[in-house]
Amino acid sequence: MKKILELVDFINRNKVKGIEVIGSLPPRKTKVQEFYEKLSKGDLTSDADAAAYFYESTPDDRNYKSLKRRLQQRLLNTSLFIDVQEAKFHTWSKARSNCWKDLTIAKLLIVKGTRLNADDLLKKTLQQALKYELPDII
Repeated sequence: MKKILELVDFINRNKVKGIEVIGSLPPRKTKVQEFYEKLSKGDLTSDADAAAYFYESTPDDRNYKSLKRRLQQRLLNTSLFIDVQEAKFHTWSKARSNCWKDLTIAKLLIVKGTRLNADDLLKKTLQQALKYELPDII
């Protein structure tokens, strides 16, 4: 539970206020979403509380473990959309975060055969990394 609570806190502090994804369906209320909301509000603070709330069971319950795993994966996916443009990040940190994000996107584009877009993104990323002297990116 400690790792999930850490992710919830991270997402709450850094998430983009509105992500518009082309082709996505409107969000529906799921157990995963409800679990996230309960953790965010502090209504659930332990595995025992969460397992009892959702399944009237213990943390060893297979269904609870599955729900917890799905929430953790969703939180990790959401972390790709943190808002590094907020004032609390320094320019160098913004550039570094953006470069790593763009490198990851470029890798995905290459794997999916979208090489032209990947090439443009990699060129832009290299320019940014050189400008801010980011040797781990270069």
